[in-house]
Amino acid sequence: MSLLSKALHLGRDNHYDRGIRLFDQGNFEAAIEQFAMVHSSGKGKRDAFTERLANFYTAESYSNLGNEALKNKRWDRAAHCFAEALKIHPHYADLNYHHATGLRGKKDFEAALDAVENALAINPRYARAYVCKGLIYYEKGDHAYGIECIQRAIELDAGFRSDMYVKALSYHQTQDYASALIVFETFTQAEIDQIQFHYQLGADLFRRGLYNSAINEFEKALSFNSNYADIRNYLGVAHQAMGHTYLAIEAFQHALTVNPLYVEALLNLGIVYREMGETNKAKQAFENVLNIDSQHPVALQNLGLTGDAPALRVDSTERHAA
Repeated sequence: MSLLSKALHLGRDNHYDRGIRLFDQGNFEAAIEQFAMVHSSGKGKRDAFTERLANFYTAESYSNLGNEALKNKRWDRAAHCFAEALKIHPHYADLNYHHATGLRGKKDFEAALDAVENALAINPRYARAYVCKGLIYYEKGDHAYGIECIQRAIELDAGFRSDMYVKALSYHQTQDYASALIVFETFTQAEIDQIQFHYQLGADLFRRGLYNSAINEFEKALSFNSNYADIRNYLGVAHQAMGHTYLAIEAFQHALTVNPLYVEALLNLGIVYREMGETNKAKQAFENVLNIDSQHPVALQNLGLTGDAPALRVDSTERHAA
């Protein structure tokens, strides 16, 4: 979720406008169709910046569809949707992680390992990715290395250590590997379910303009696991919507501590600095984005590199899943 106003390019392409409206309504498949038509509707008058934004929201649409598929255990669809999103945003750790989860669900273990290694190359402190990696190896039969990966996740985030983890280890030690795998799945999923509940409730409250209530839900989600960069980012946007500028900056910086390559947190940090008049800090944040994604439309525009006026408005209604 970025603080950039989505209205920035409304009115310049009818398909883009319809795509944004459909995106906001949660009709992601139809939104994807409209964004695809942006590239063929120019009739010789290509608007490269609008096309980049259409790509950006295409990836977000696929990500939302993929998350819904994961929730319903539709593994093939989830893997497909995240693969499509990764064609646009290959450098997003969360997309690689979710892609790995879908691939693992469909038992494509080798491809799942490639995806989870991509996530860890982007964010070496990604505890959830280590859990996923451990479960893949454990299910493949390499139980010792699977345990090692899960223990690495616990080193990074002590929240994964629980009674269920101890129970899973006890099954492992008696060589009841099938039961151990079930409990390992349960202990990770139980926490994730709690986090997702508060995260989704917070996102819904945010979209309804109930920013203070949204902050409370994001904080509840983070109380289970403090190292979710995407939820930190959402928390920062909600704080900024309430006018809590310094709390917003703190949240974005915390997200970047967890994942220094988190593009959305960098964008939001830059936009908040720009609103504060801290132009040097804003410029540095946007340049850091371009070091990760040299064609990112939001960073290019804020640096005045697109021929469009730099974005100066903050629109806290924009949704963006990291």
